[in-house]
Amino acid sequence: MVKKCLIIIAIAFYSFQSSTAGNTRTEDRKKQKIEELTNKIIEDDQDSTFKIMTAPAKWAKESAVVLNQRINYIYGDQYVTTIVRKRVLLNDKNAVEEFSKIITGLDLSDYENNRMVVRVVKKDGKQTVINANDAIKESKGNIPSVFRQFASSGNKEVYKIAIPDLEVGDIVDFTTEEDLLTIGLINYYLPYTLVSVSEDLASTIPILRQTIDIELGSGYAIAYGSYNGAQKFKQEEGDKGIKFYTLVDTDREKIKEYLGLWGTKSLKKIHFSAVFPQKLNHKTRILILLMFS
Repeated sequence: MVKKCLIIIAIAFYSFQSSTAGNTRTEDRKKQKIEELTNKIIEDDQDSTFKIMTAPAKWAKESAVVLNQRINYIYGDQYVTTIVRKRVLLNDKNAVEEFSKIITGLDLSDYENNRMVVRVVKKDGKQTVINANDAIKESKGNIPSVFRQFASSGNKEVYKIAIPDLEVGDIVDFTTEEDLLTIGLINYYLPYTLVSVSEDLASTIPILRQTIDIELGSGYAIAYGSYNGAQKFKQEEGDKGIKFYTLVDTDREKIKEYLGLWGTKSLKKIHFSAVFPQKLNHKTRILILLMFS
């Protein structure tokens, strides 16, 4: 009887130890992923456009101003990674209230595929990092357009991150990183193309500067269209067949209401899709040309 009890105790202790070790590995892995994203942000910080602390005088009466935002699409062999970063200057109490919480549709519990870093920058340059692990999951409600890149319309739930002690003149700097399996993005209506992406260059708050960067791995090509006078991408060739496409837009005035990417015909937009050109048949090539014409 005593021997049986000792065996049960040993098994329970081993299970506890294994569970504790597993939790420790999970937390270590989560920290590693956040550190990797933080290092990318620190690298971005060397860019002078991410050091801007003030908005132009013409927007002094605006509630908030996006000083800089950058959207990166990285098409790799197995994953497509999207990194979105925004720095928003808060000019009045209404903006402080609106940005007292950040909303994202990314499942932050899935740290392997979704990460977020939030920082608050004071007028003197002092920075505070907000712990995104404290995000609260809620049922999906009305999402302000400024957060639209962070809240997928297909998700039933969102995560809300509280930003305490905000003041007028603060800058809220938030970044998300999302990894999606390439195979899950295949467009089944257009063989050998991935699901297309649309970006509206305007928002309900003015944008001083925004950049859209696309990095295509070897074997990819891009089909895109610029609408209503939106700029075209500039292309550069990298090593090992990698291609870079960049679009820079500045001094974008706000719109009164966000009606969706295709809700207002006069707004400047870009629309693109990554494709595998070597595998496209003639019919698919014609359909892609029509789609982006």
